[in-house]
Amino acid sequence: MQVEQKNIWEDVTRNAKRDNSNRAIAAYQANMPDAGAVAAFGGQEAYVQQKTAVSEAGNIDMATYSNPAKQGQEEKTVAEKIAGQEISSGQARSNEIAVVANTTSTEDLKKMEEDGFSISDADSHTIITVTDKIKAALAKAGVDVSSMGGTLTKEQLEEITGSPVVTQQIMDSLAANDLPATEENVQDSAEALAQAASIPEITKQAMSYLLKNDMEPTIRNLYLSNYSSSAENIVEPEQSGIDFESLMPQIREIIAEAGLSDDEHAVDNSKWLVANQIPLTPENLQYLTDLQGLSDDLQADHIDWNQIVDSMAKAIAAGKRPSDASMITARRQMEEARLVMTSEASVAMEKAGVEMDLTPLADLVEDLKSQEREYYKDLLAGAGVEPSEKNVDLMAETMDVFAELKQQPAYVIGQVDADDSVQEIHDAGAQMQRAFAQANESYETLMTAPRSDMGDSITKAFSNVDDILQDLQLDTSETNRRAVRILAYNNTEITPENIMEVKALDEQMQRAFSNMKPAVTLEMIRRGENPLDMTMEQLNQAAQEIQQENGTQEQERFSKYLWKLEQNHEISEEERSSYIGIYRLIAQVEKGDGAALGFLMNQGSDVTMRNLLRAVRSEKKSGLDYQVDDDFDGVDSTAEGSKIDEQISAAFQQNCLRDVMEHISPEKLSRLGEEKWQNMSPEQLAEALRQMDESVGEQEAEKSYRQEQLAQYQQLAETPEDVYTYLERYDIPNSMINVMAASEMLRKPNRMMERLFQQDHVSKDSMTEIAEMKEQVLEQFSKALENPSDLADAMETLADVAEHVMDTMIVEDPDVRTIDIREMRQMTAQFQIGAKQSQEECYVIPMQTGDSVTGVSLKIVRGKKKKGLVDIFLDGEKAGKITASFQVKSDRISGTIVTSEEETAKQIEEHLQELQDAMQEPADIHVAYTPDLSLSQFEMSGIRRESEMKEQGELEKDRSNQVQTTRLYHTAEVFINSIKSLLTKTKDL
Repeated sequence: MQVEQKNIWEDVTRNAKRDNSNRAIAAYQANMPDAGAVAAFGGQEAYVQQKTAVSEAGNIDMATYSNPAKQGQEEKTVAEKIAGQEISSGQARSNEIAVVANTTSTEDLKKMEEDGFSISDADSHTIITVTDKIKAALAKAGVDVSSMGGTLTKEQLEEITGSPVVTQQIMDSLAANDLPATEENVQDSAEALAQAASIPEITKQAMSYLLKNDMEPTIRNLYLSNYSSSAENIVEPEQSGIDFESLMPQIREIIAEAGLSDDEHAVDNSKWLVANQIPLTPENLQYLTDLQGLSDDLQADHIDWNQIVDSMAKAIAAGKRPSDASMITARRQMEEARLVMTSEASVAMEKAGVEMDLTPLADLVEDLKSQEREYYKDLLAGAGVEPSEKNVDLMAETMDVFAELKQQPAYVIGQVDADDSVQEIHDAGAQMQRAFAQANESYETLMTAPRSDMGDSITKAFSNVDDILQDLQLDTSETNRRAVRILAYNNTEITPENIMEVKALDEQMQRAFSNMKPAVTLEMIRRGENPLDMTMEQLNQAAQEIQQENGTQEQERFSKYLWKLEQNHEISEEERSSYIGIYRLIAQVEKGDGAALGFLMNQGSDVTMRNLLRAVRSEKKSGLDYQVDDDFDGVDSTAEGSKIDEQISAAFQQNCLRDVMEHISPEKLSRLGEEKWQNMSPEQLAEALRQMDESVGEQEAEKSYRQEQLAQYQQLAETPEDVYTYLERYDIPNSMINVMAASEMLRKPNRMMERLFQQDHVSKDSMTEIAEMKEQVLEQFSKALENPSDLADAMETLADVAEHVMDTMIVEDPDVRTIDIREMRQMTAQFQIGAKQSQEECYVIPMQTGDSVTGVSLKIVRGKKKKGLVDIFLDGEKAGKITASFQVKSDRISGTIVTSEEETAKQIEEHLQELQDAMQEPADIHVAYTPDLSLSQFEMSGIRRESEMKEQGELEKDRSNQVQTTRLYHTAEVFINSIKSLLTKTKDL
């Protein structure tokens, strides 16, 4: 889009005259110079009016410009500053979240999911690494992202900028760079555009200021330099008294090194630099020349404002802000480099500060080769896996092998068997692929695609496939047709048994293509497993174990299914409940490892979805006698005469059920019709779902679900830095779910206990089971207070109970909503954080007083010479907040108890002697009252104090001193039990 001839100043600022509600304009006005500075230019609006009409002749290339005086020391992005630890760890994590929130689009999110990464569970570093690669891939493919959408409507954007023209240009540029139109991105872009439009020229004072202060020619720097350089004393060469004739040999050498023409202009610029005590270097000379060219363009109205806006978007994509965009052209041809330059490498090099036009082509080619490996190194490091050469090689080779496998001939299935490794299958496929290429023949690929066109030659070669299947009394499904083609190509007898064997191995391969995403591959490497040495069956089993242990895939899948139901306002509550029930039953069959399938086969029943669902419904009532063999994906029935072909068939249908769960949606089930899909086998249902196009409504629901996820992530930008400091202290990834969980833990410490111990949306049997588990946990904690190992075990048990409660709710709650899943996931994450904290002797202990359960935060800090600190925080329903800090010294205990309620302080004071006596050693404890208490303050104070002790060498990491352990934990136990008894008696909780 080309911005029409308009006055940009008027477009950007018109709303400022109407009111001050436009935050973008308010921010812009806050950065304006004082009235005196503006007057020096004849008034701000006057000079802007004079020069901001967009010129069609303007053609400024917005390439990133290198800081001339800091070669190799480029202005760093947020990610680079974080890596260099130039800012606090809490601020670093917060900044990464801000980068993700303002650079991640719904399309990025979709691609992340396809790679096995979840925006809820991946930490910010991983998201930045993955989305950088995604954006580059989209750019390389020439994908039109203009319709991907952002988070604000065009009307909302116009409200921010005050101009439809500016709004459209910003939206187009953000979309073209695969960036979301967040409020911050739009506000900052509008403000930066207004700043750029307000620069009348670049004065000699400004040029001197930029050069002497090593400042890059960004919008912000150019704007500031025009109003901050009035004190610069400019000396003209002829007034300097310098003998330039004696310097001419050196001057001409510098001009030649800069690649400039040895003319009068270059000589005059060189003299000017020397006269003003600015180092005469090739870089500074080039920079001055470019600044002069930019100044001429500004005065002559030769600025391409479309390029300016696009440059601002590229700055955002690089982890910077719009005002960090460069306004200078490097004026060097990069065409040769661009011919060999992948978009992905271009993005990575720009973020690394590599100047394309100043780098030899040979070096660029070498850099390009290392880009993919650097990507894998970042992924491995971000996942906590050693990025050794061996691990990087394995990661790269695994991804390459599976990418190549997908495009190899499907007929290789007829030449390998189930015991062959992935590498062996790949090698056989590569050999067959070369043979096809030499013969110039086409073939169908290993990876299947919905409604794929095999080409006329293949269709004619296998024209009698349906006749063969009908003769064998087999369904003419696409999977059966494909199996016949594979057998026919390999001259293998076409029998029902051989067809099933081929289908089973083919389905294993399709499952592997689905399972072997970068996220799963990372986890396999972490576990020391080599995916290429496994059989397809072993590979899929390992991948499924990883996904089940992670647990998030199933929750995300169900959450999205619920979201689609909630967005469909045409179905009744009864229909909604029915669709949820159907999903749960199919999920139970899929998770049953073939048990229901084996039962039907033993009974001689047809393997249809209807019969499978009936088997699951009646399982508990009928006491079916079957078991699953853990070493095989089929079923080991107790009935005699179980055949190997039945086991192969069971394994195949079980994998088809996994396909069903990947493609299922309420709308697709509705379009099929209940009667139809229930009479299908898992194979038939999976194929039917795969072949169905998503309707416009379903595509919109998918998009709105991702937009909702991004909106949640963008809210994290408002999270206080204390939350990130807290996560950093306990080495907990700053994923969205962890940040949300930690934020609520610090604000409302009892909410997690309320969610866990007041769960009542499950069946009566489950409620009884969960209640028993909770009682056992409370008893476990009451016995564990004197022992750190027992407390840590209790914390792990508590996290397991929380996860069980969530899983039960997902399966049983008839009124479950997307928000319920989100809240339960958050609760589970909170208890997982608690379990992780216990490794650092920091605990969240459930304390029951009356009918409620309160979370008690306990922190043990070990000091030298058997000394130590015991910090405790709790928030009672009526008693208010209570903190206790005890210093366990060599010969006594001193402490302070502070409450947020005066009445609570009085009650504790009255029973203070009992508490001191229970310590069983000299104790000096005081009670105080202050209304301003919070868990966040408590945690931050503890982290700061622990850091100070570490710096002073007073922190003891050795936990083997039993005497110290006994004293510290006994002190904690006495206080917790005393306060529990006191508050229970007074019914203040």
